[in-house]
Amino acid sequence: MRYGTRPPVARKIDAFRGIIDARLSEFSRLTATRLFAEIRATGYAGGYTQVKVYVRQVRPAPPADPIVRFETPPGRQVQADFAEWLDITDVGNPKKRSKLEALQAIFLCNTFTSRETATRFALRYGERMVLGMLSRFKP
Repeated sequence: MRYGTRPPVARKIDAFRGIIDARLSEFSRLTATRLFAEIRATGYAGGYTQVKVYVRQVRPAPPADPIVRFETPPGRQVQADFAEWLDITDVGNPKKRSKLEALQAIFLCNTFTSRETATRFALRYGERMVLGMLSRFKP
């Protein structure tokens, strides 16, 4: 014997959907807790979970953040990446292992198609080393 789909069951929240929909269309950031308190004051006898589930289903999606392009004149922009390059053994102490780090910077030069690349390796990068590397590329 095959069973068919069950008919929808009336829920306590059904009579209050209009209030929730109206409030969310006016104030889309209202929380389910706040809406629960509001409909409770108008006679809702159900639980918070039904309100929370319903609000998740009907809340309008927030607008997507606009994409803001970052444009600079030639010679004023650099892209830099840090990476752990190799796991190496210390020559003075064979039991000590160190990470060799790499810094690669791509400098935008005179035109948007002209680029200069620099790569440096070190056991540990400090602020002075990075600034020193970047300072040799003056606009």
